[in-house]
Amino acid sequence: MMSARHRKGREPARPARSRRGNVYSHATLDICIRARRSTMFANDTTKRYVLTIADVRFVLSGSLDVAAFSPFFQTFWHDSVTADLDCELSCRGPDMECASEPPDPGTPWSFTVCKDSCQVIRRGPTGETLYRITGSFAFDQVSIAWNPLRFADFYTSYENAWSTGLGLSLLMLRLRARGGLVLHGTAAEVDGQGILCVGISGKGKSTLARLLDAAGCTVT
Repeated sequence: MMSARHRKGREPARPARSRRGNVYSHATLDICIRARRSTMFANDTTKRYVLTIADVRFVLSGSLDVAAFSPFFQTFWHDSVTADLDCELSCRGPDMECASEPPDPGTPWSFTVCKDSCQVIRRGPTGETLYRITGSFAFDQVSIAWNPLRFADFYTSYENAWSTGLGLSLLMLRLRARGGLVLHGTAAEVDGQGILCVGISGKGKSTLARLLDAAGCTVT
């Protein structure tokens, strides 16, 4: 990527435009991450990384190591100008306020609407706060902070937390603000027909998916 000083004197590039008419600068598009560009990671809070999942474009900033994300995310490290929704996501990091919040063992998740924002708190088995998501009502601007004393015990790292509940939570919150619906389940094609099996964890969805796969069905 060319630095600002190398671009000096060149004619400014025209901004990119999405199908919804939103304008994105080429500077933002230039720094998006491609799956095989593994050299583009560092704990540099000035960098911004683009992760597009289910037509939601997450623009991540803050201290993070892209290489530490689960391989599952490799195909999603790209910018999509046709994404339907945007979410600016700032990683605030460890926050002692999370550690000082009183425990609430009976509430693993809480959703609170404040005066001008919403807040989601994830708690551990004994009720201590693990992390806190704070965002606008539309959840198009979000910040994440976590308990410096307990977060690593459950998730190891911020990057790993994305594949153990945090990423799905962010996706659900962004879609919910626009009337979207997220289902926890498995889908398959059987004799030309699609079936959807939904339910809470431990009720046999994965077992059914393995049986359908063994029978030659297409499982997603």
